[in-house]
Amino acid sequence: MFRPILISLVLFAVPGTGLPSQDVYPSLTRETLNGVWEGLFGIGTHSTVLHMVITPNNGDSYLSVMDPESLKGTVFRMDSCTVNAGTVKLHFTSFWPLADGGGWWFDGEGFGDKTHAWIEAHFGTDLDKPRTGPRTFTLEKGPWVRTLGEASARAAEDIANVSSGKK
Repeated sequence: MFRPILISLVLFAVPGTGLPSQDVYPSLTRETLNGVWEGLFGIGTHSTVLHMVITPNNGDSYLSVMDPESLKGTVFRMDSCTVNAGTVKLHFTSFWPLADGGGWWFDGEGFGDKTHAWIEAHFGTDLDKPRTGPRTFTLEKGPWVRTLGEASARAAEDIANVSSGKK
């Protein structure tokens, strides 16, 4: 009878100390929004890479929308930025090479700190209507898309090295 009681006590004590810790990030602020952000959408059809550089005080912040196949893109300058209790609204107007006044908008919710952050958002061009429902696009702070490309190139090199050695 003593053994089942001892096992039960051990099992009740373990879950409180053995649970994995989970990071909880605060809502994004204007200060934690500053930095480099990247996103990728259209995987499986026609991919597009988004690269943003957000600077303090809404000054000199830019978005580049790039087609990976042609390596052609357009640069947009941020003309409005609102961050309030984690809600993030950004708007960029075309700057180079097309200065036609068209733009891109992002409307979402952001979490993170100075080094690791993300924004879950609806996004679109000025021709698109605002969307509701679940947010479908993620921007992440840091050069993760660039790192993903480098990892893909490295994986291809590894396969080439292994297959050439199997002759």
